[in-house]
Amino acid sequence: MASVIEAVAVGKRAAWSIDNYLSGQTHRFPPSKPRLRLEKTAVPEGESVPTDRPEMVLAPVKERSRNFEEAELGLSERQAVDEARRCLRCDLTE
Repeated sequence: MASVIEAVAVGKRAAWSIDNYLSGQTHRFPPSKPRLRLEKTAVPEGESVPTDRPEMVLAPVKERSRNFEEAELGLSERQAVDEARRCLRCDLTE
């Protein structure tokens, strides 16, 4: 996830630089915002505490050493939904 966020940040900086170049003006890039600090919150009633990240299923070594197919086979739909739910409740994790 961090790589996606970093990629978006780099894209914004690139767009800012391109705008400066094409407009002939020099705008300062806005300073980066401080990281958000989340306070721990109580688990809402009826909601379970998020679990650890699921293990990524990998293709067997013999299969992946002979082709260029993805080695990581991905998560099931249920695992992906649970992971998204866990990720969105980062205030509950330790």
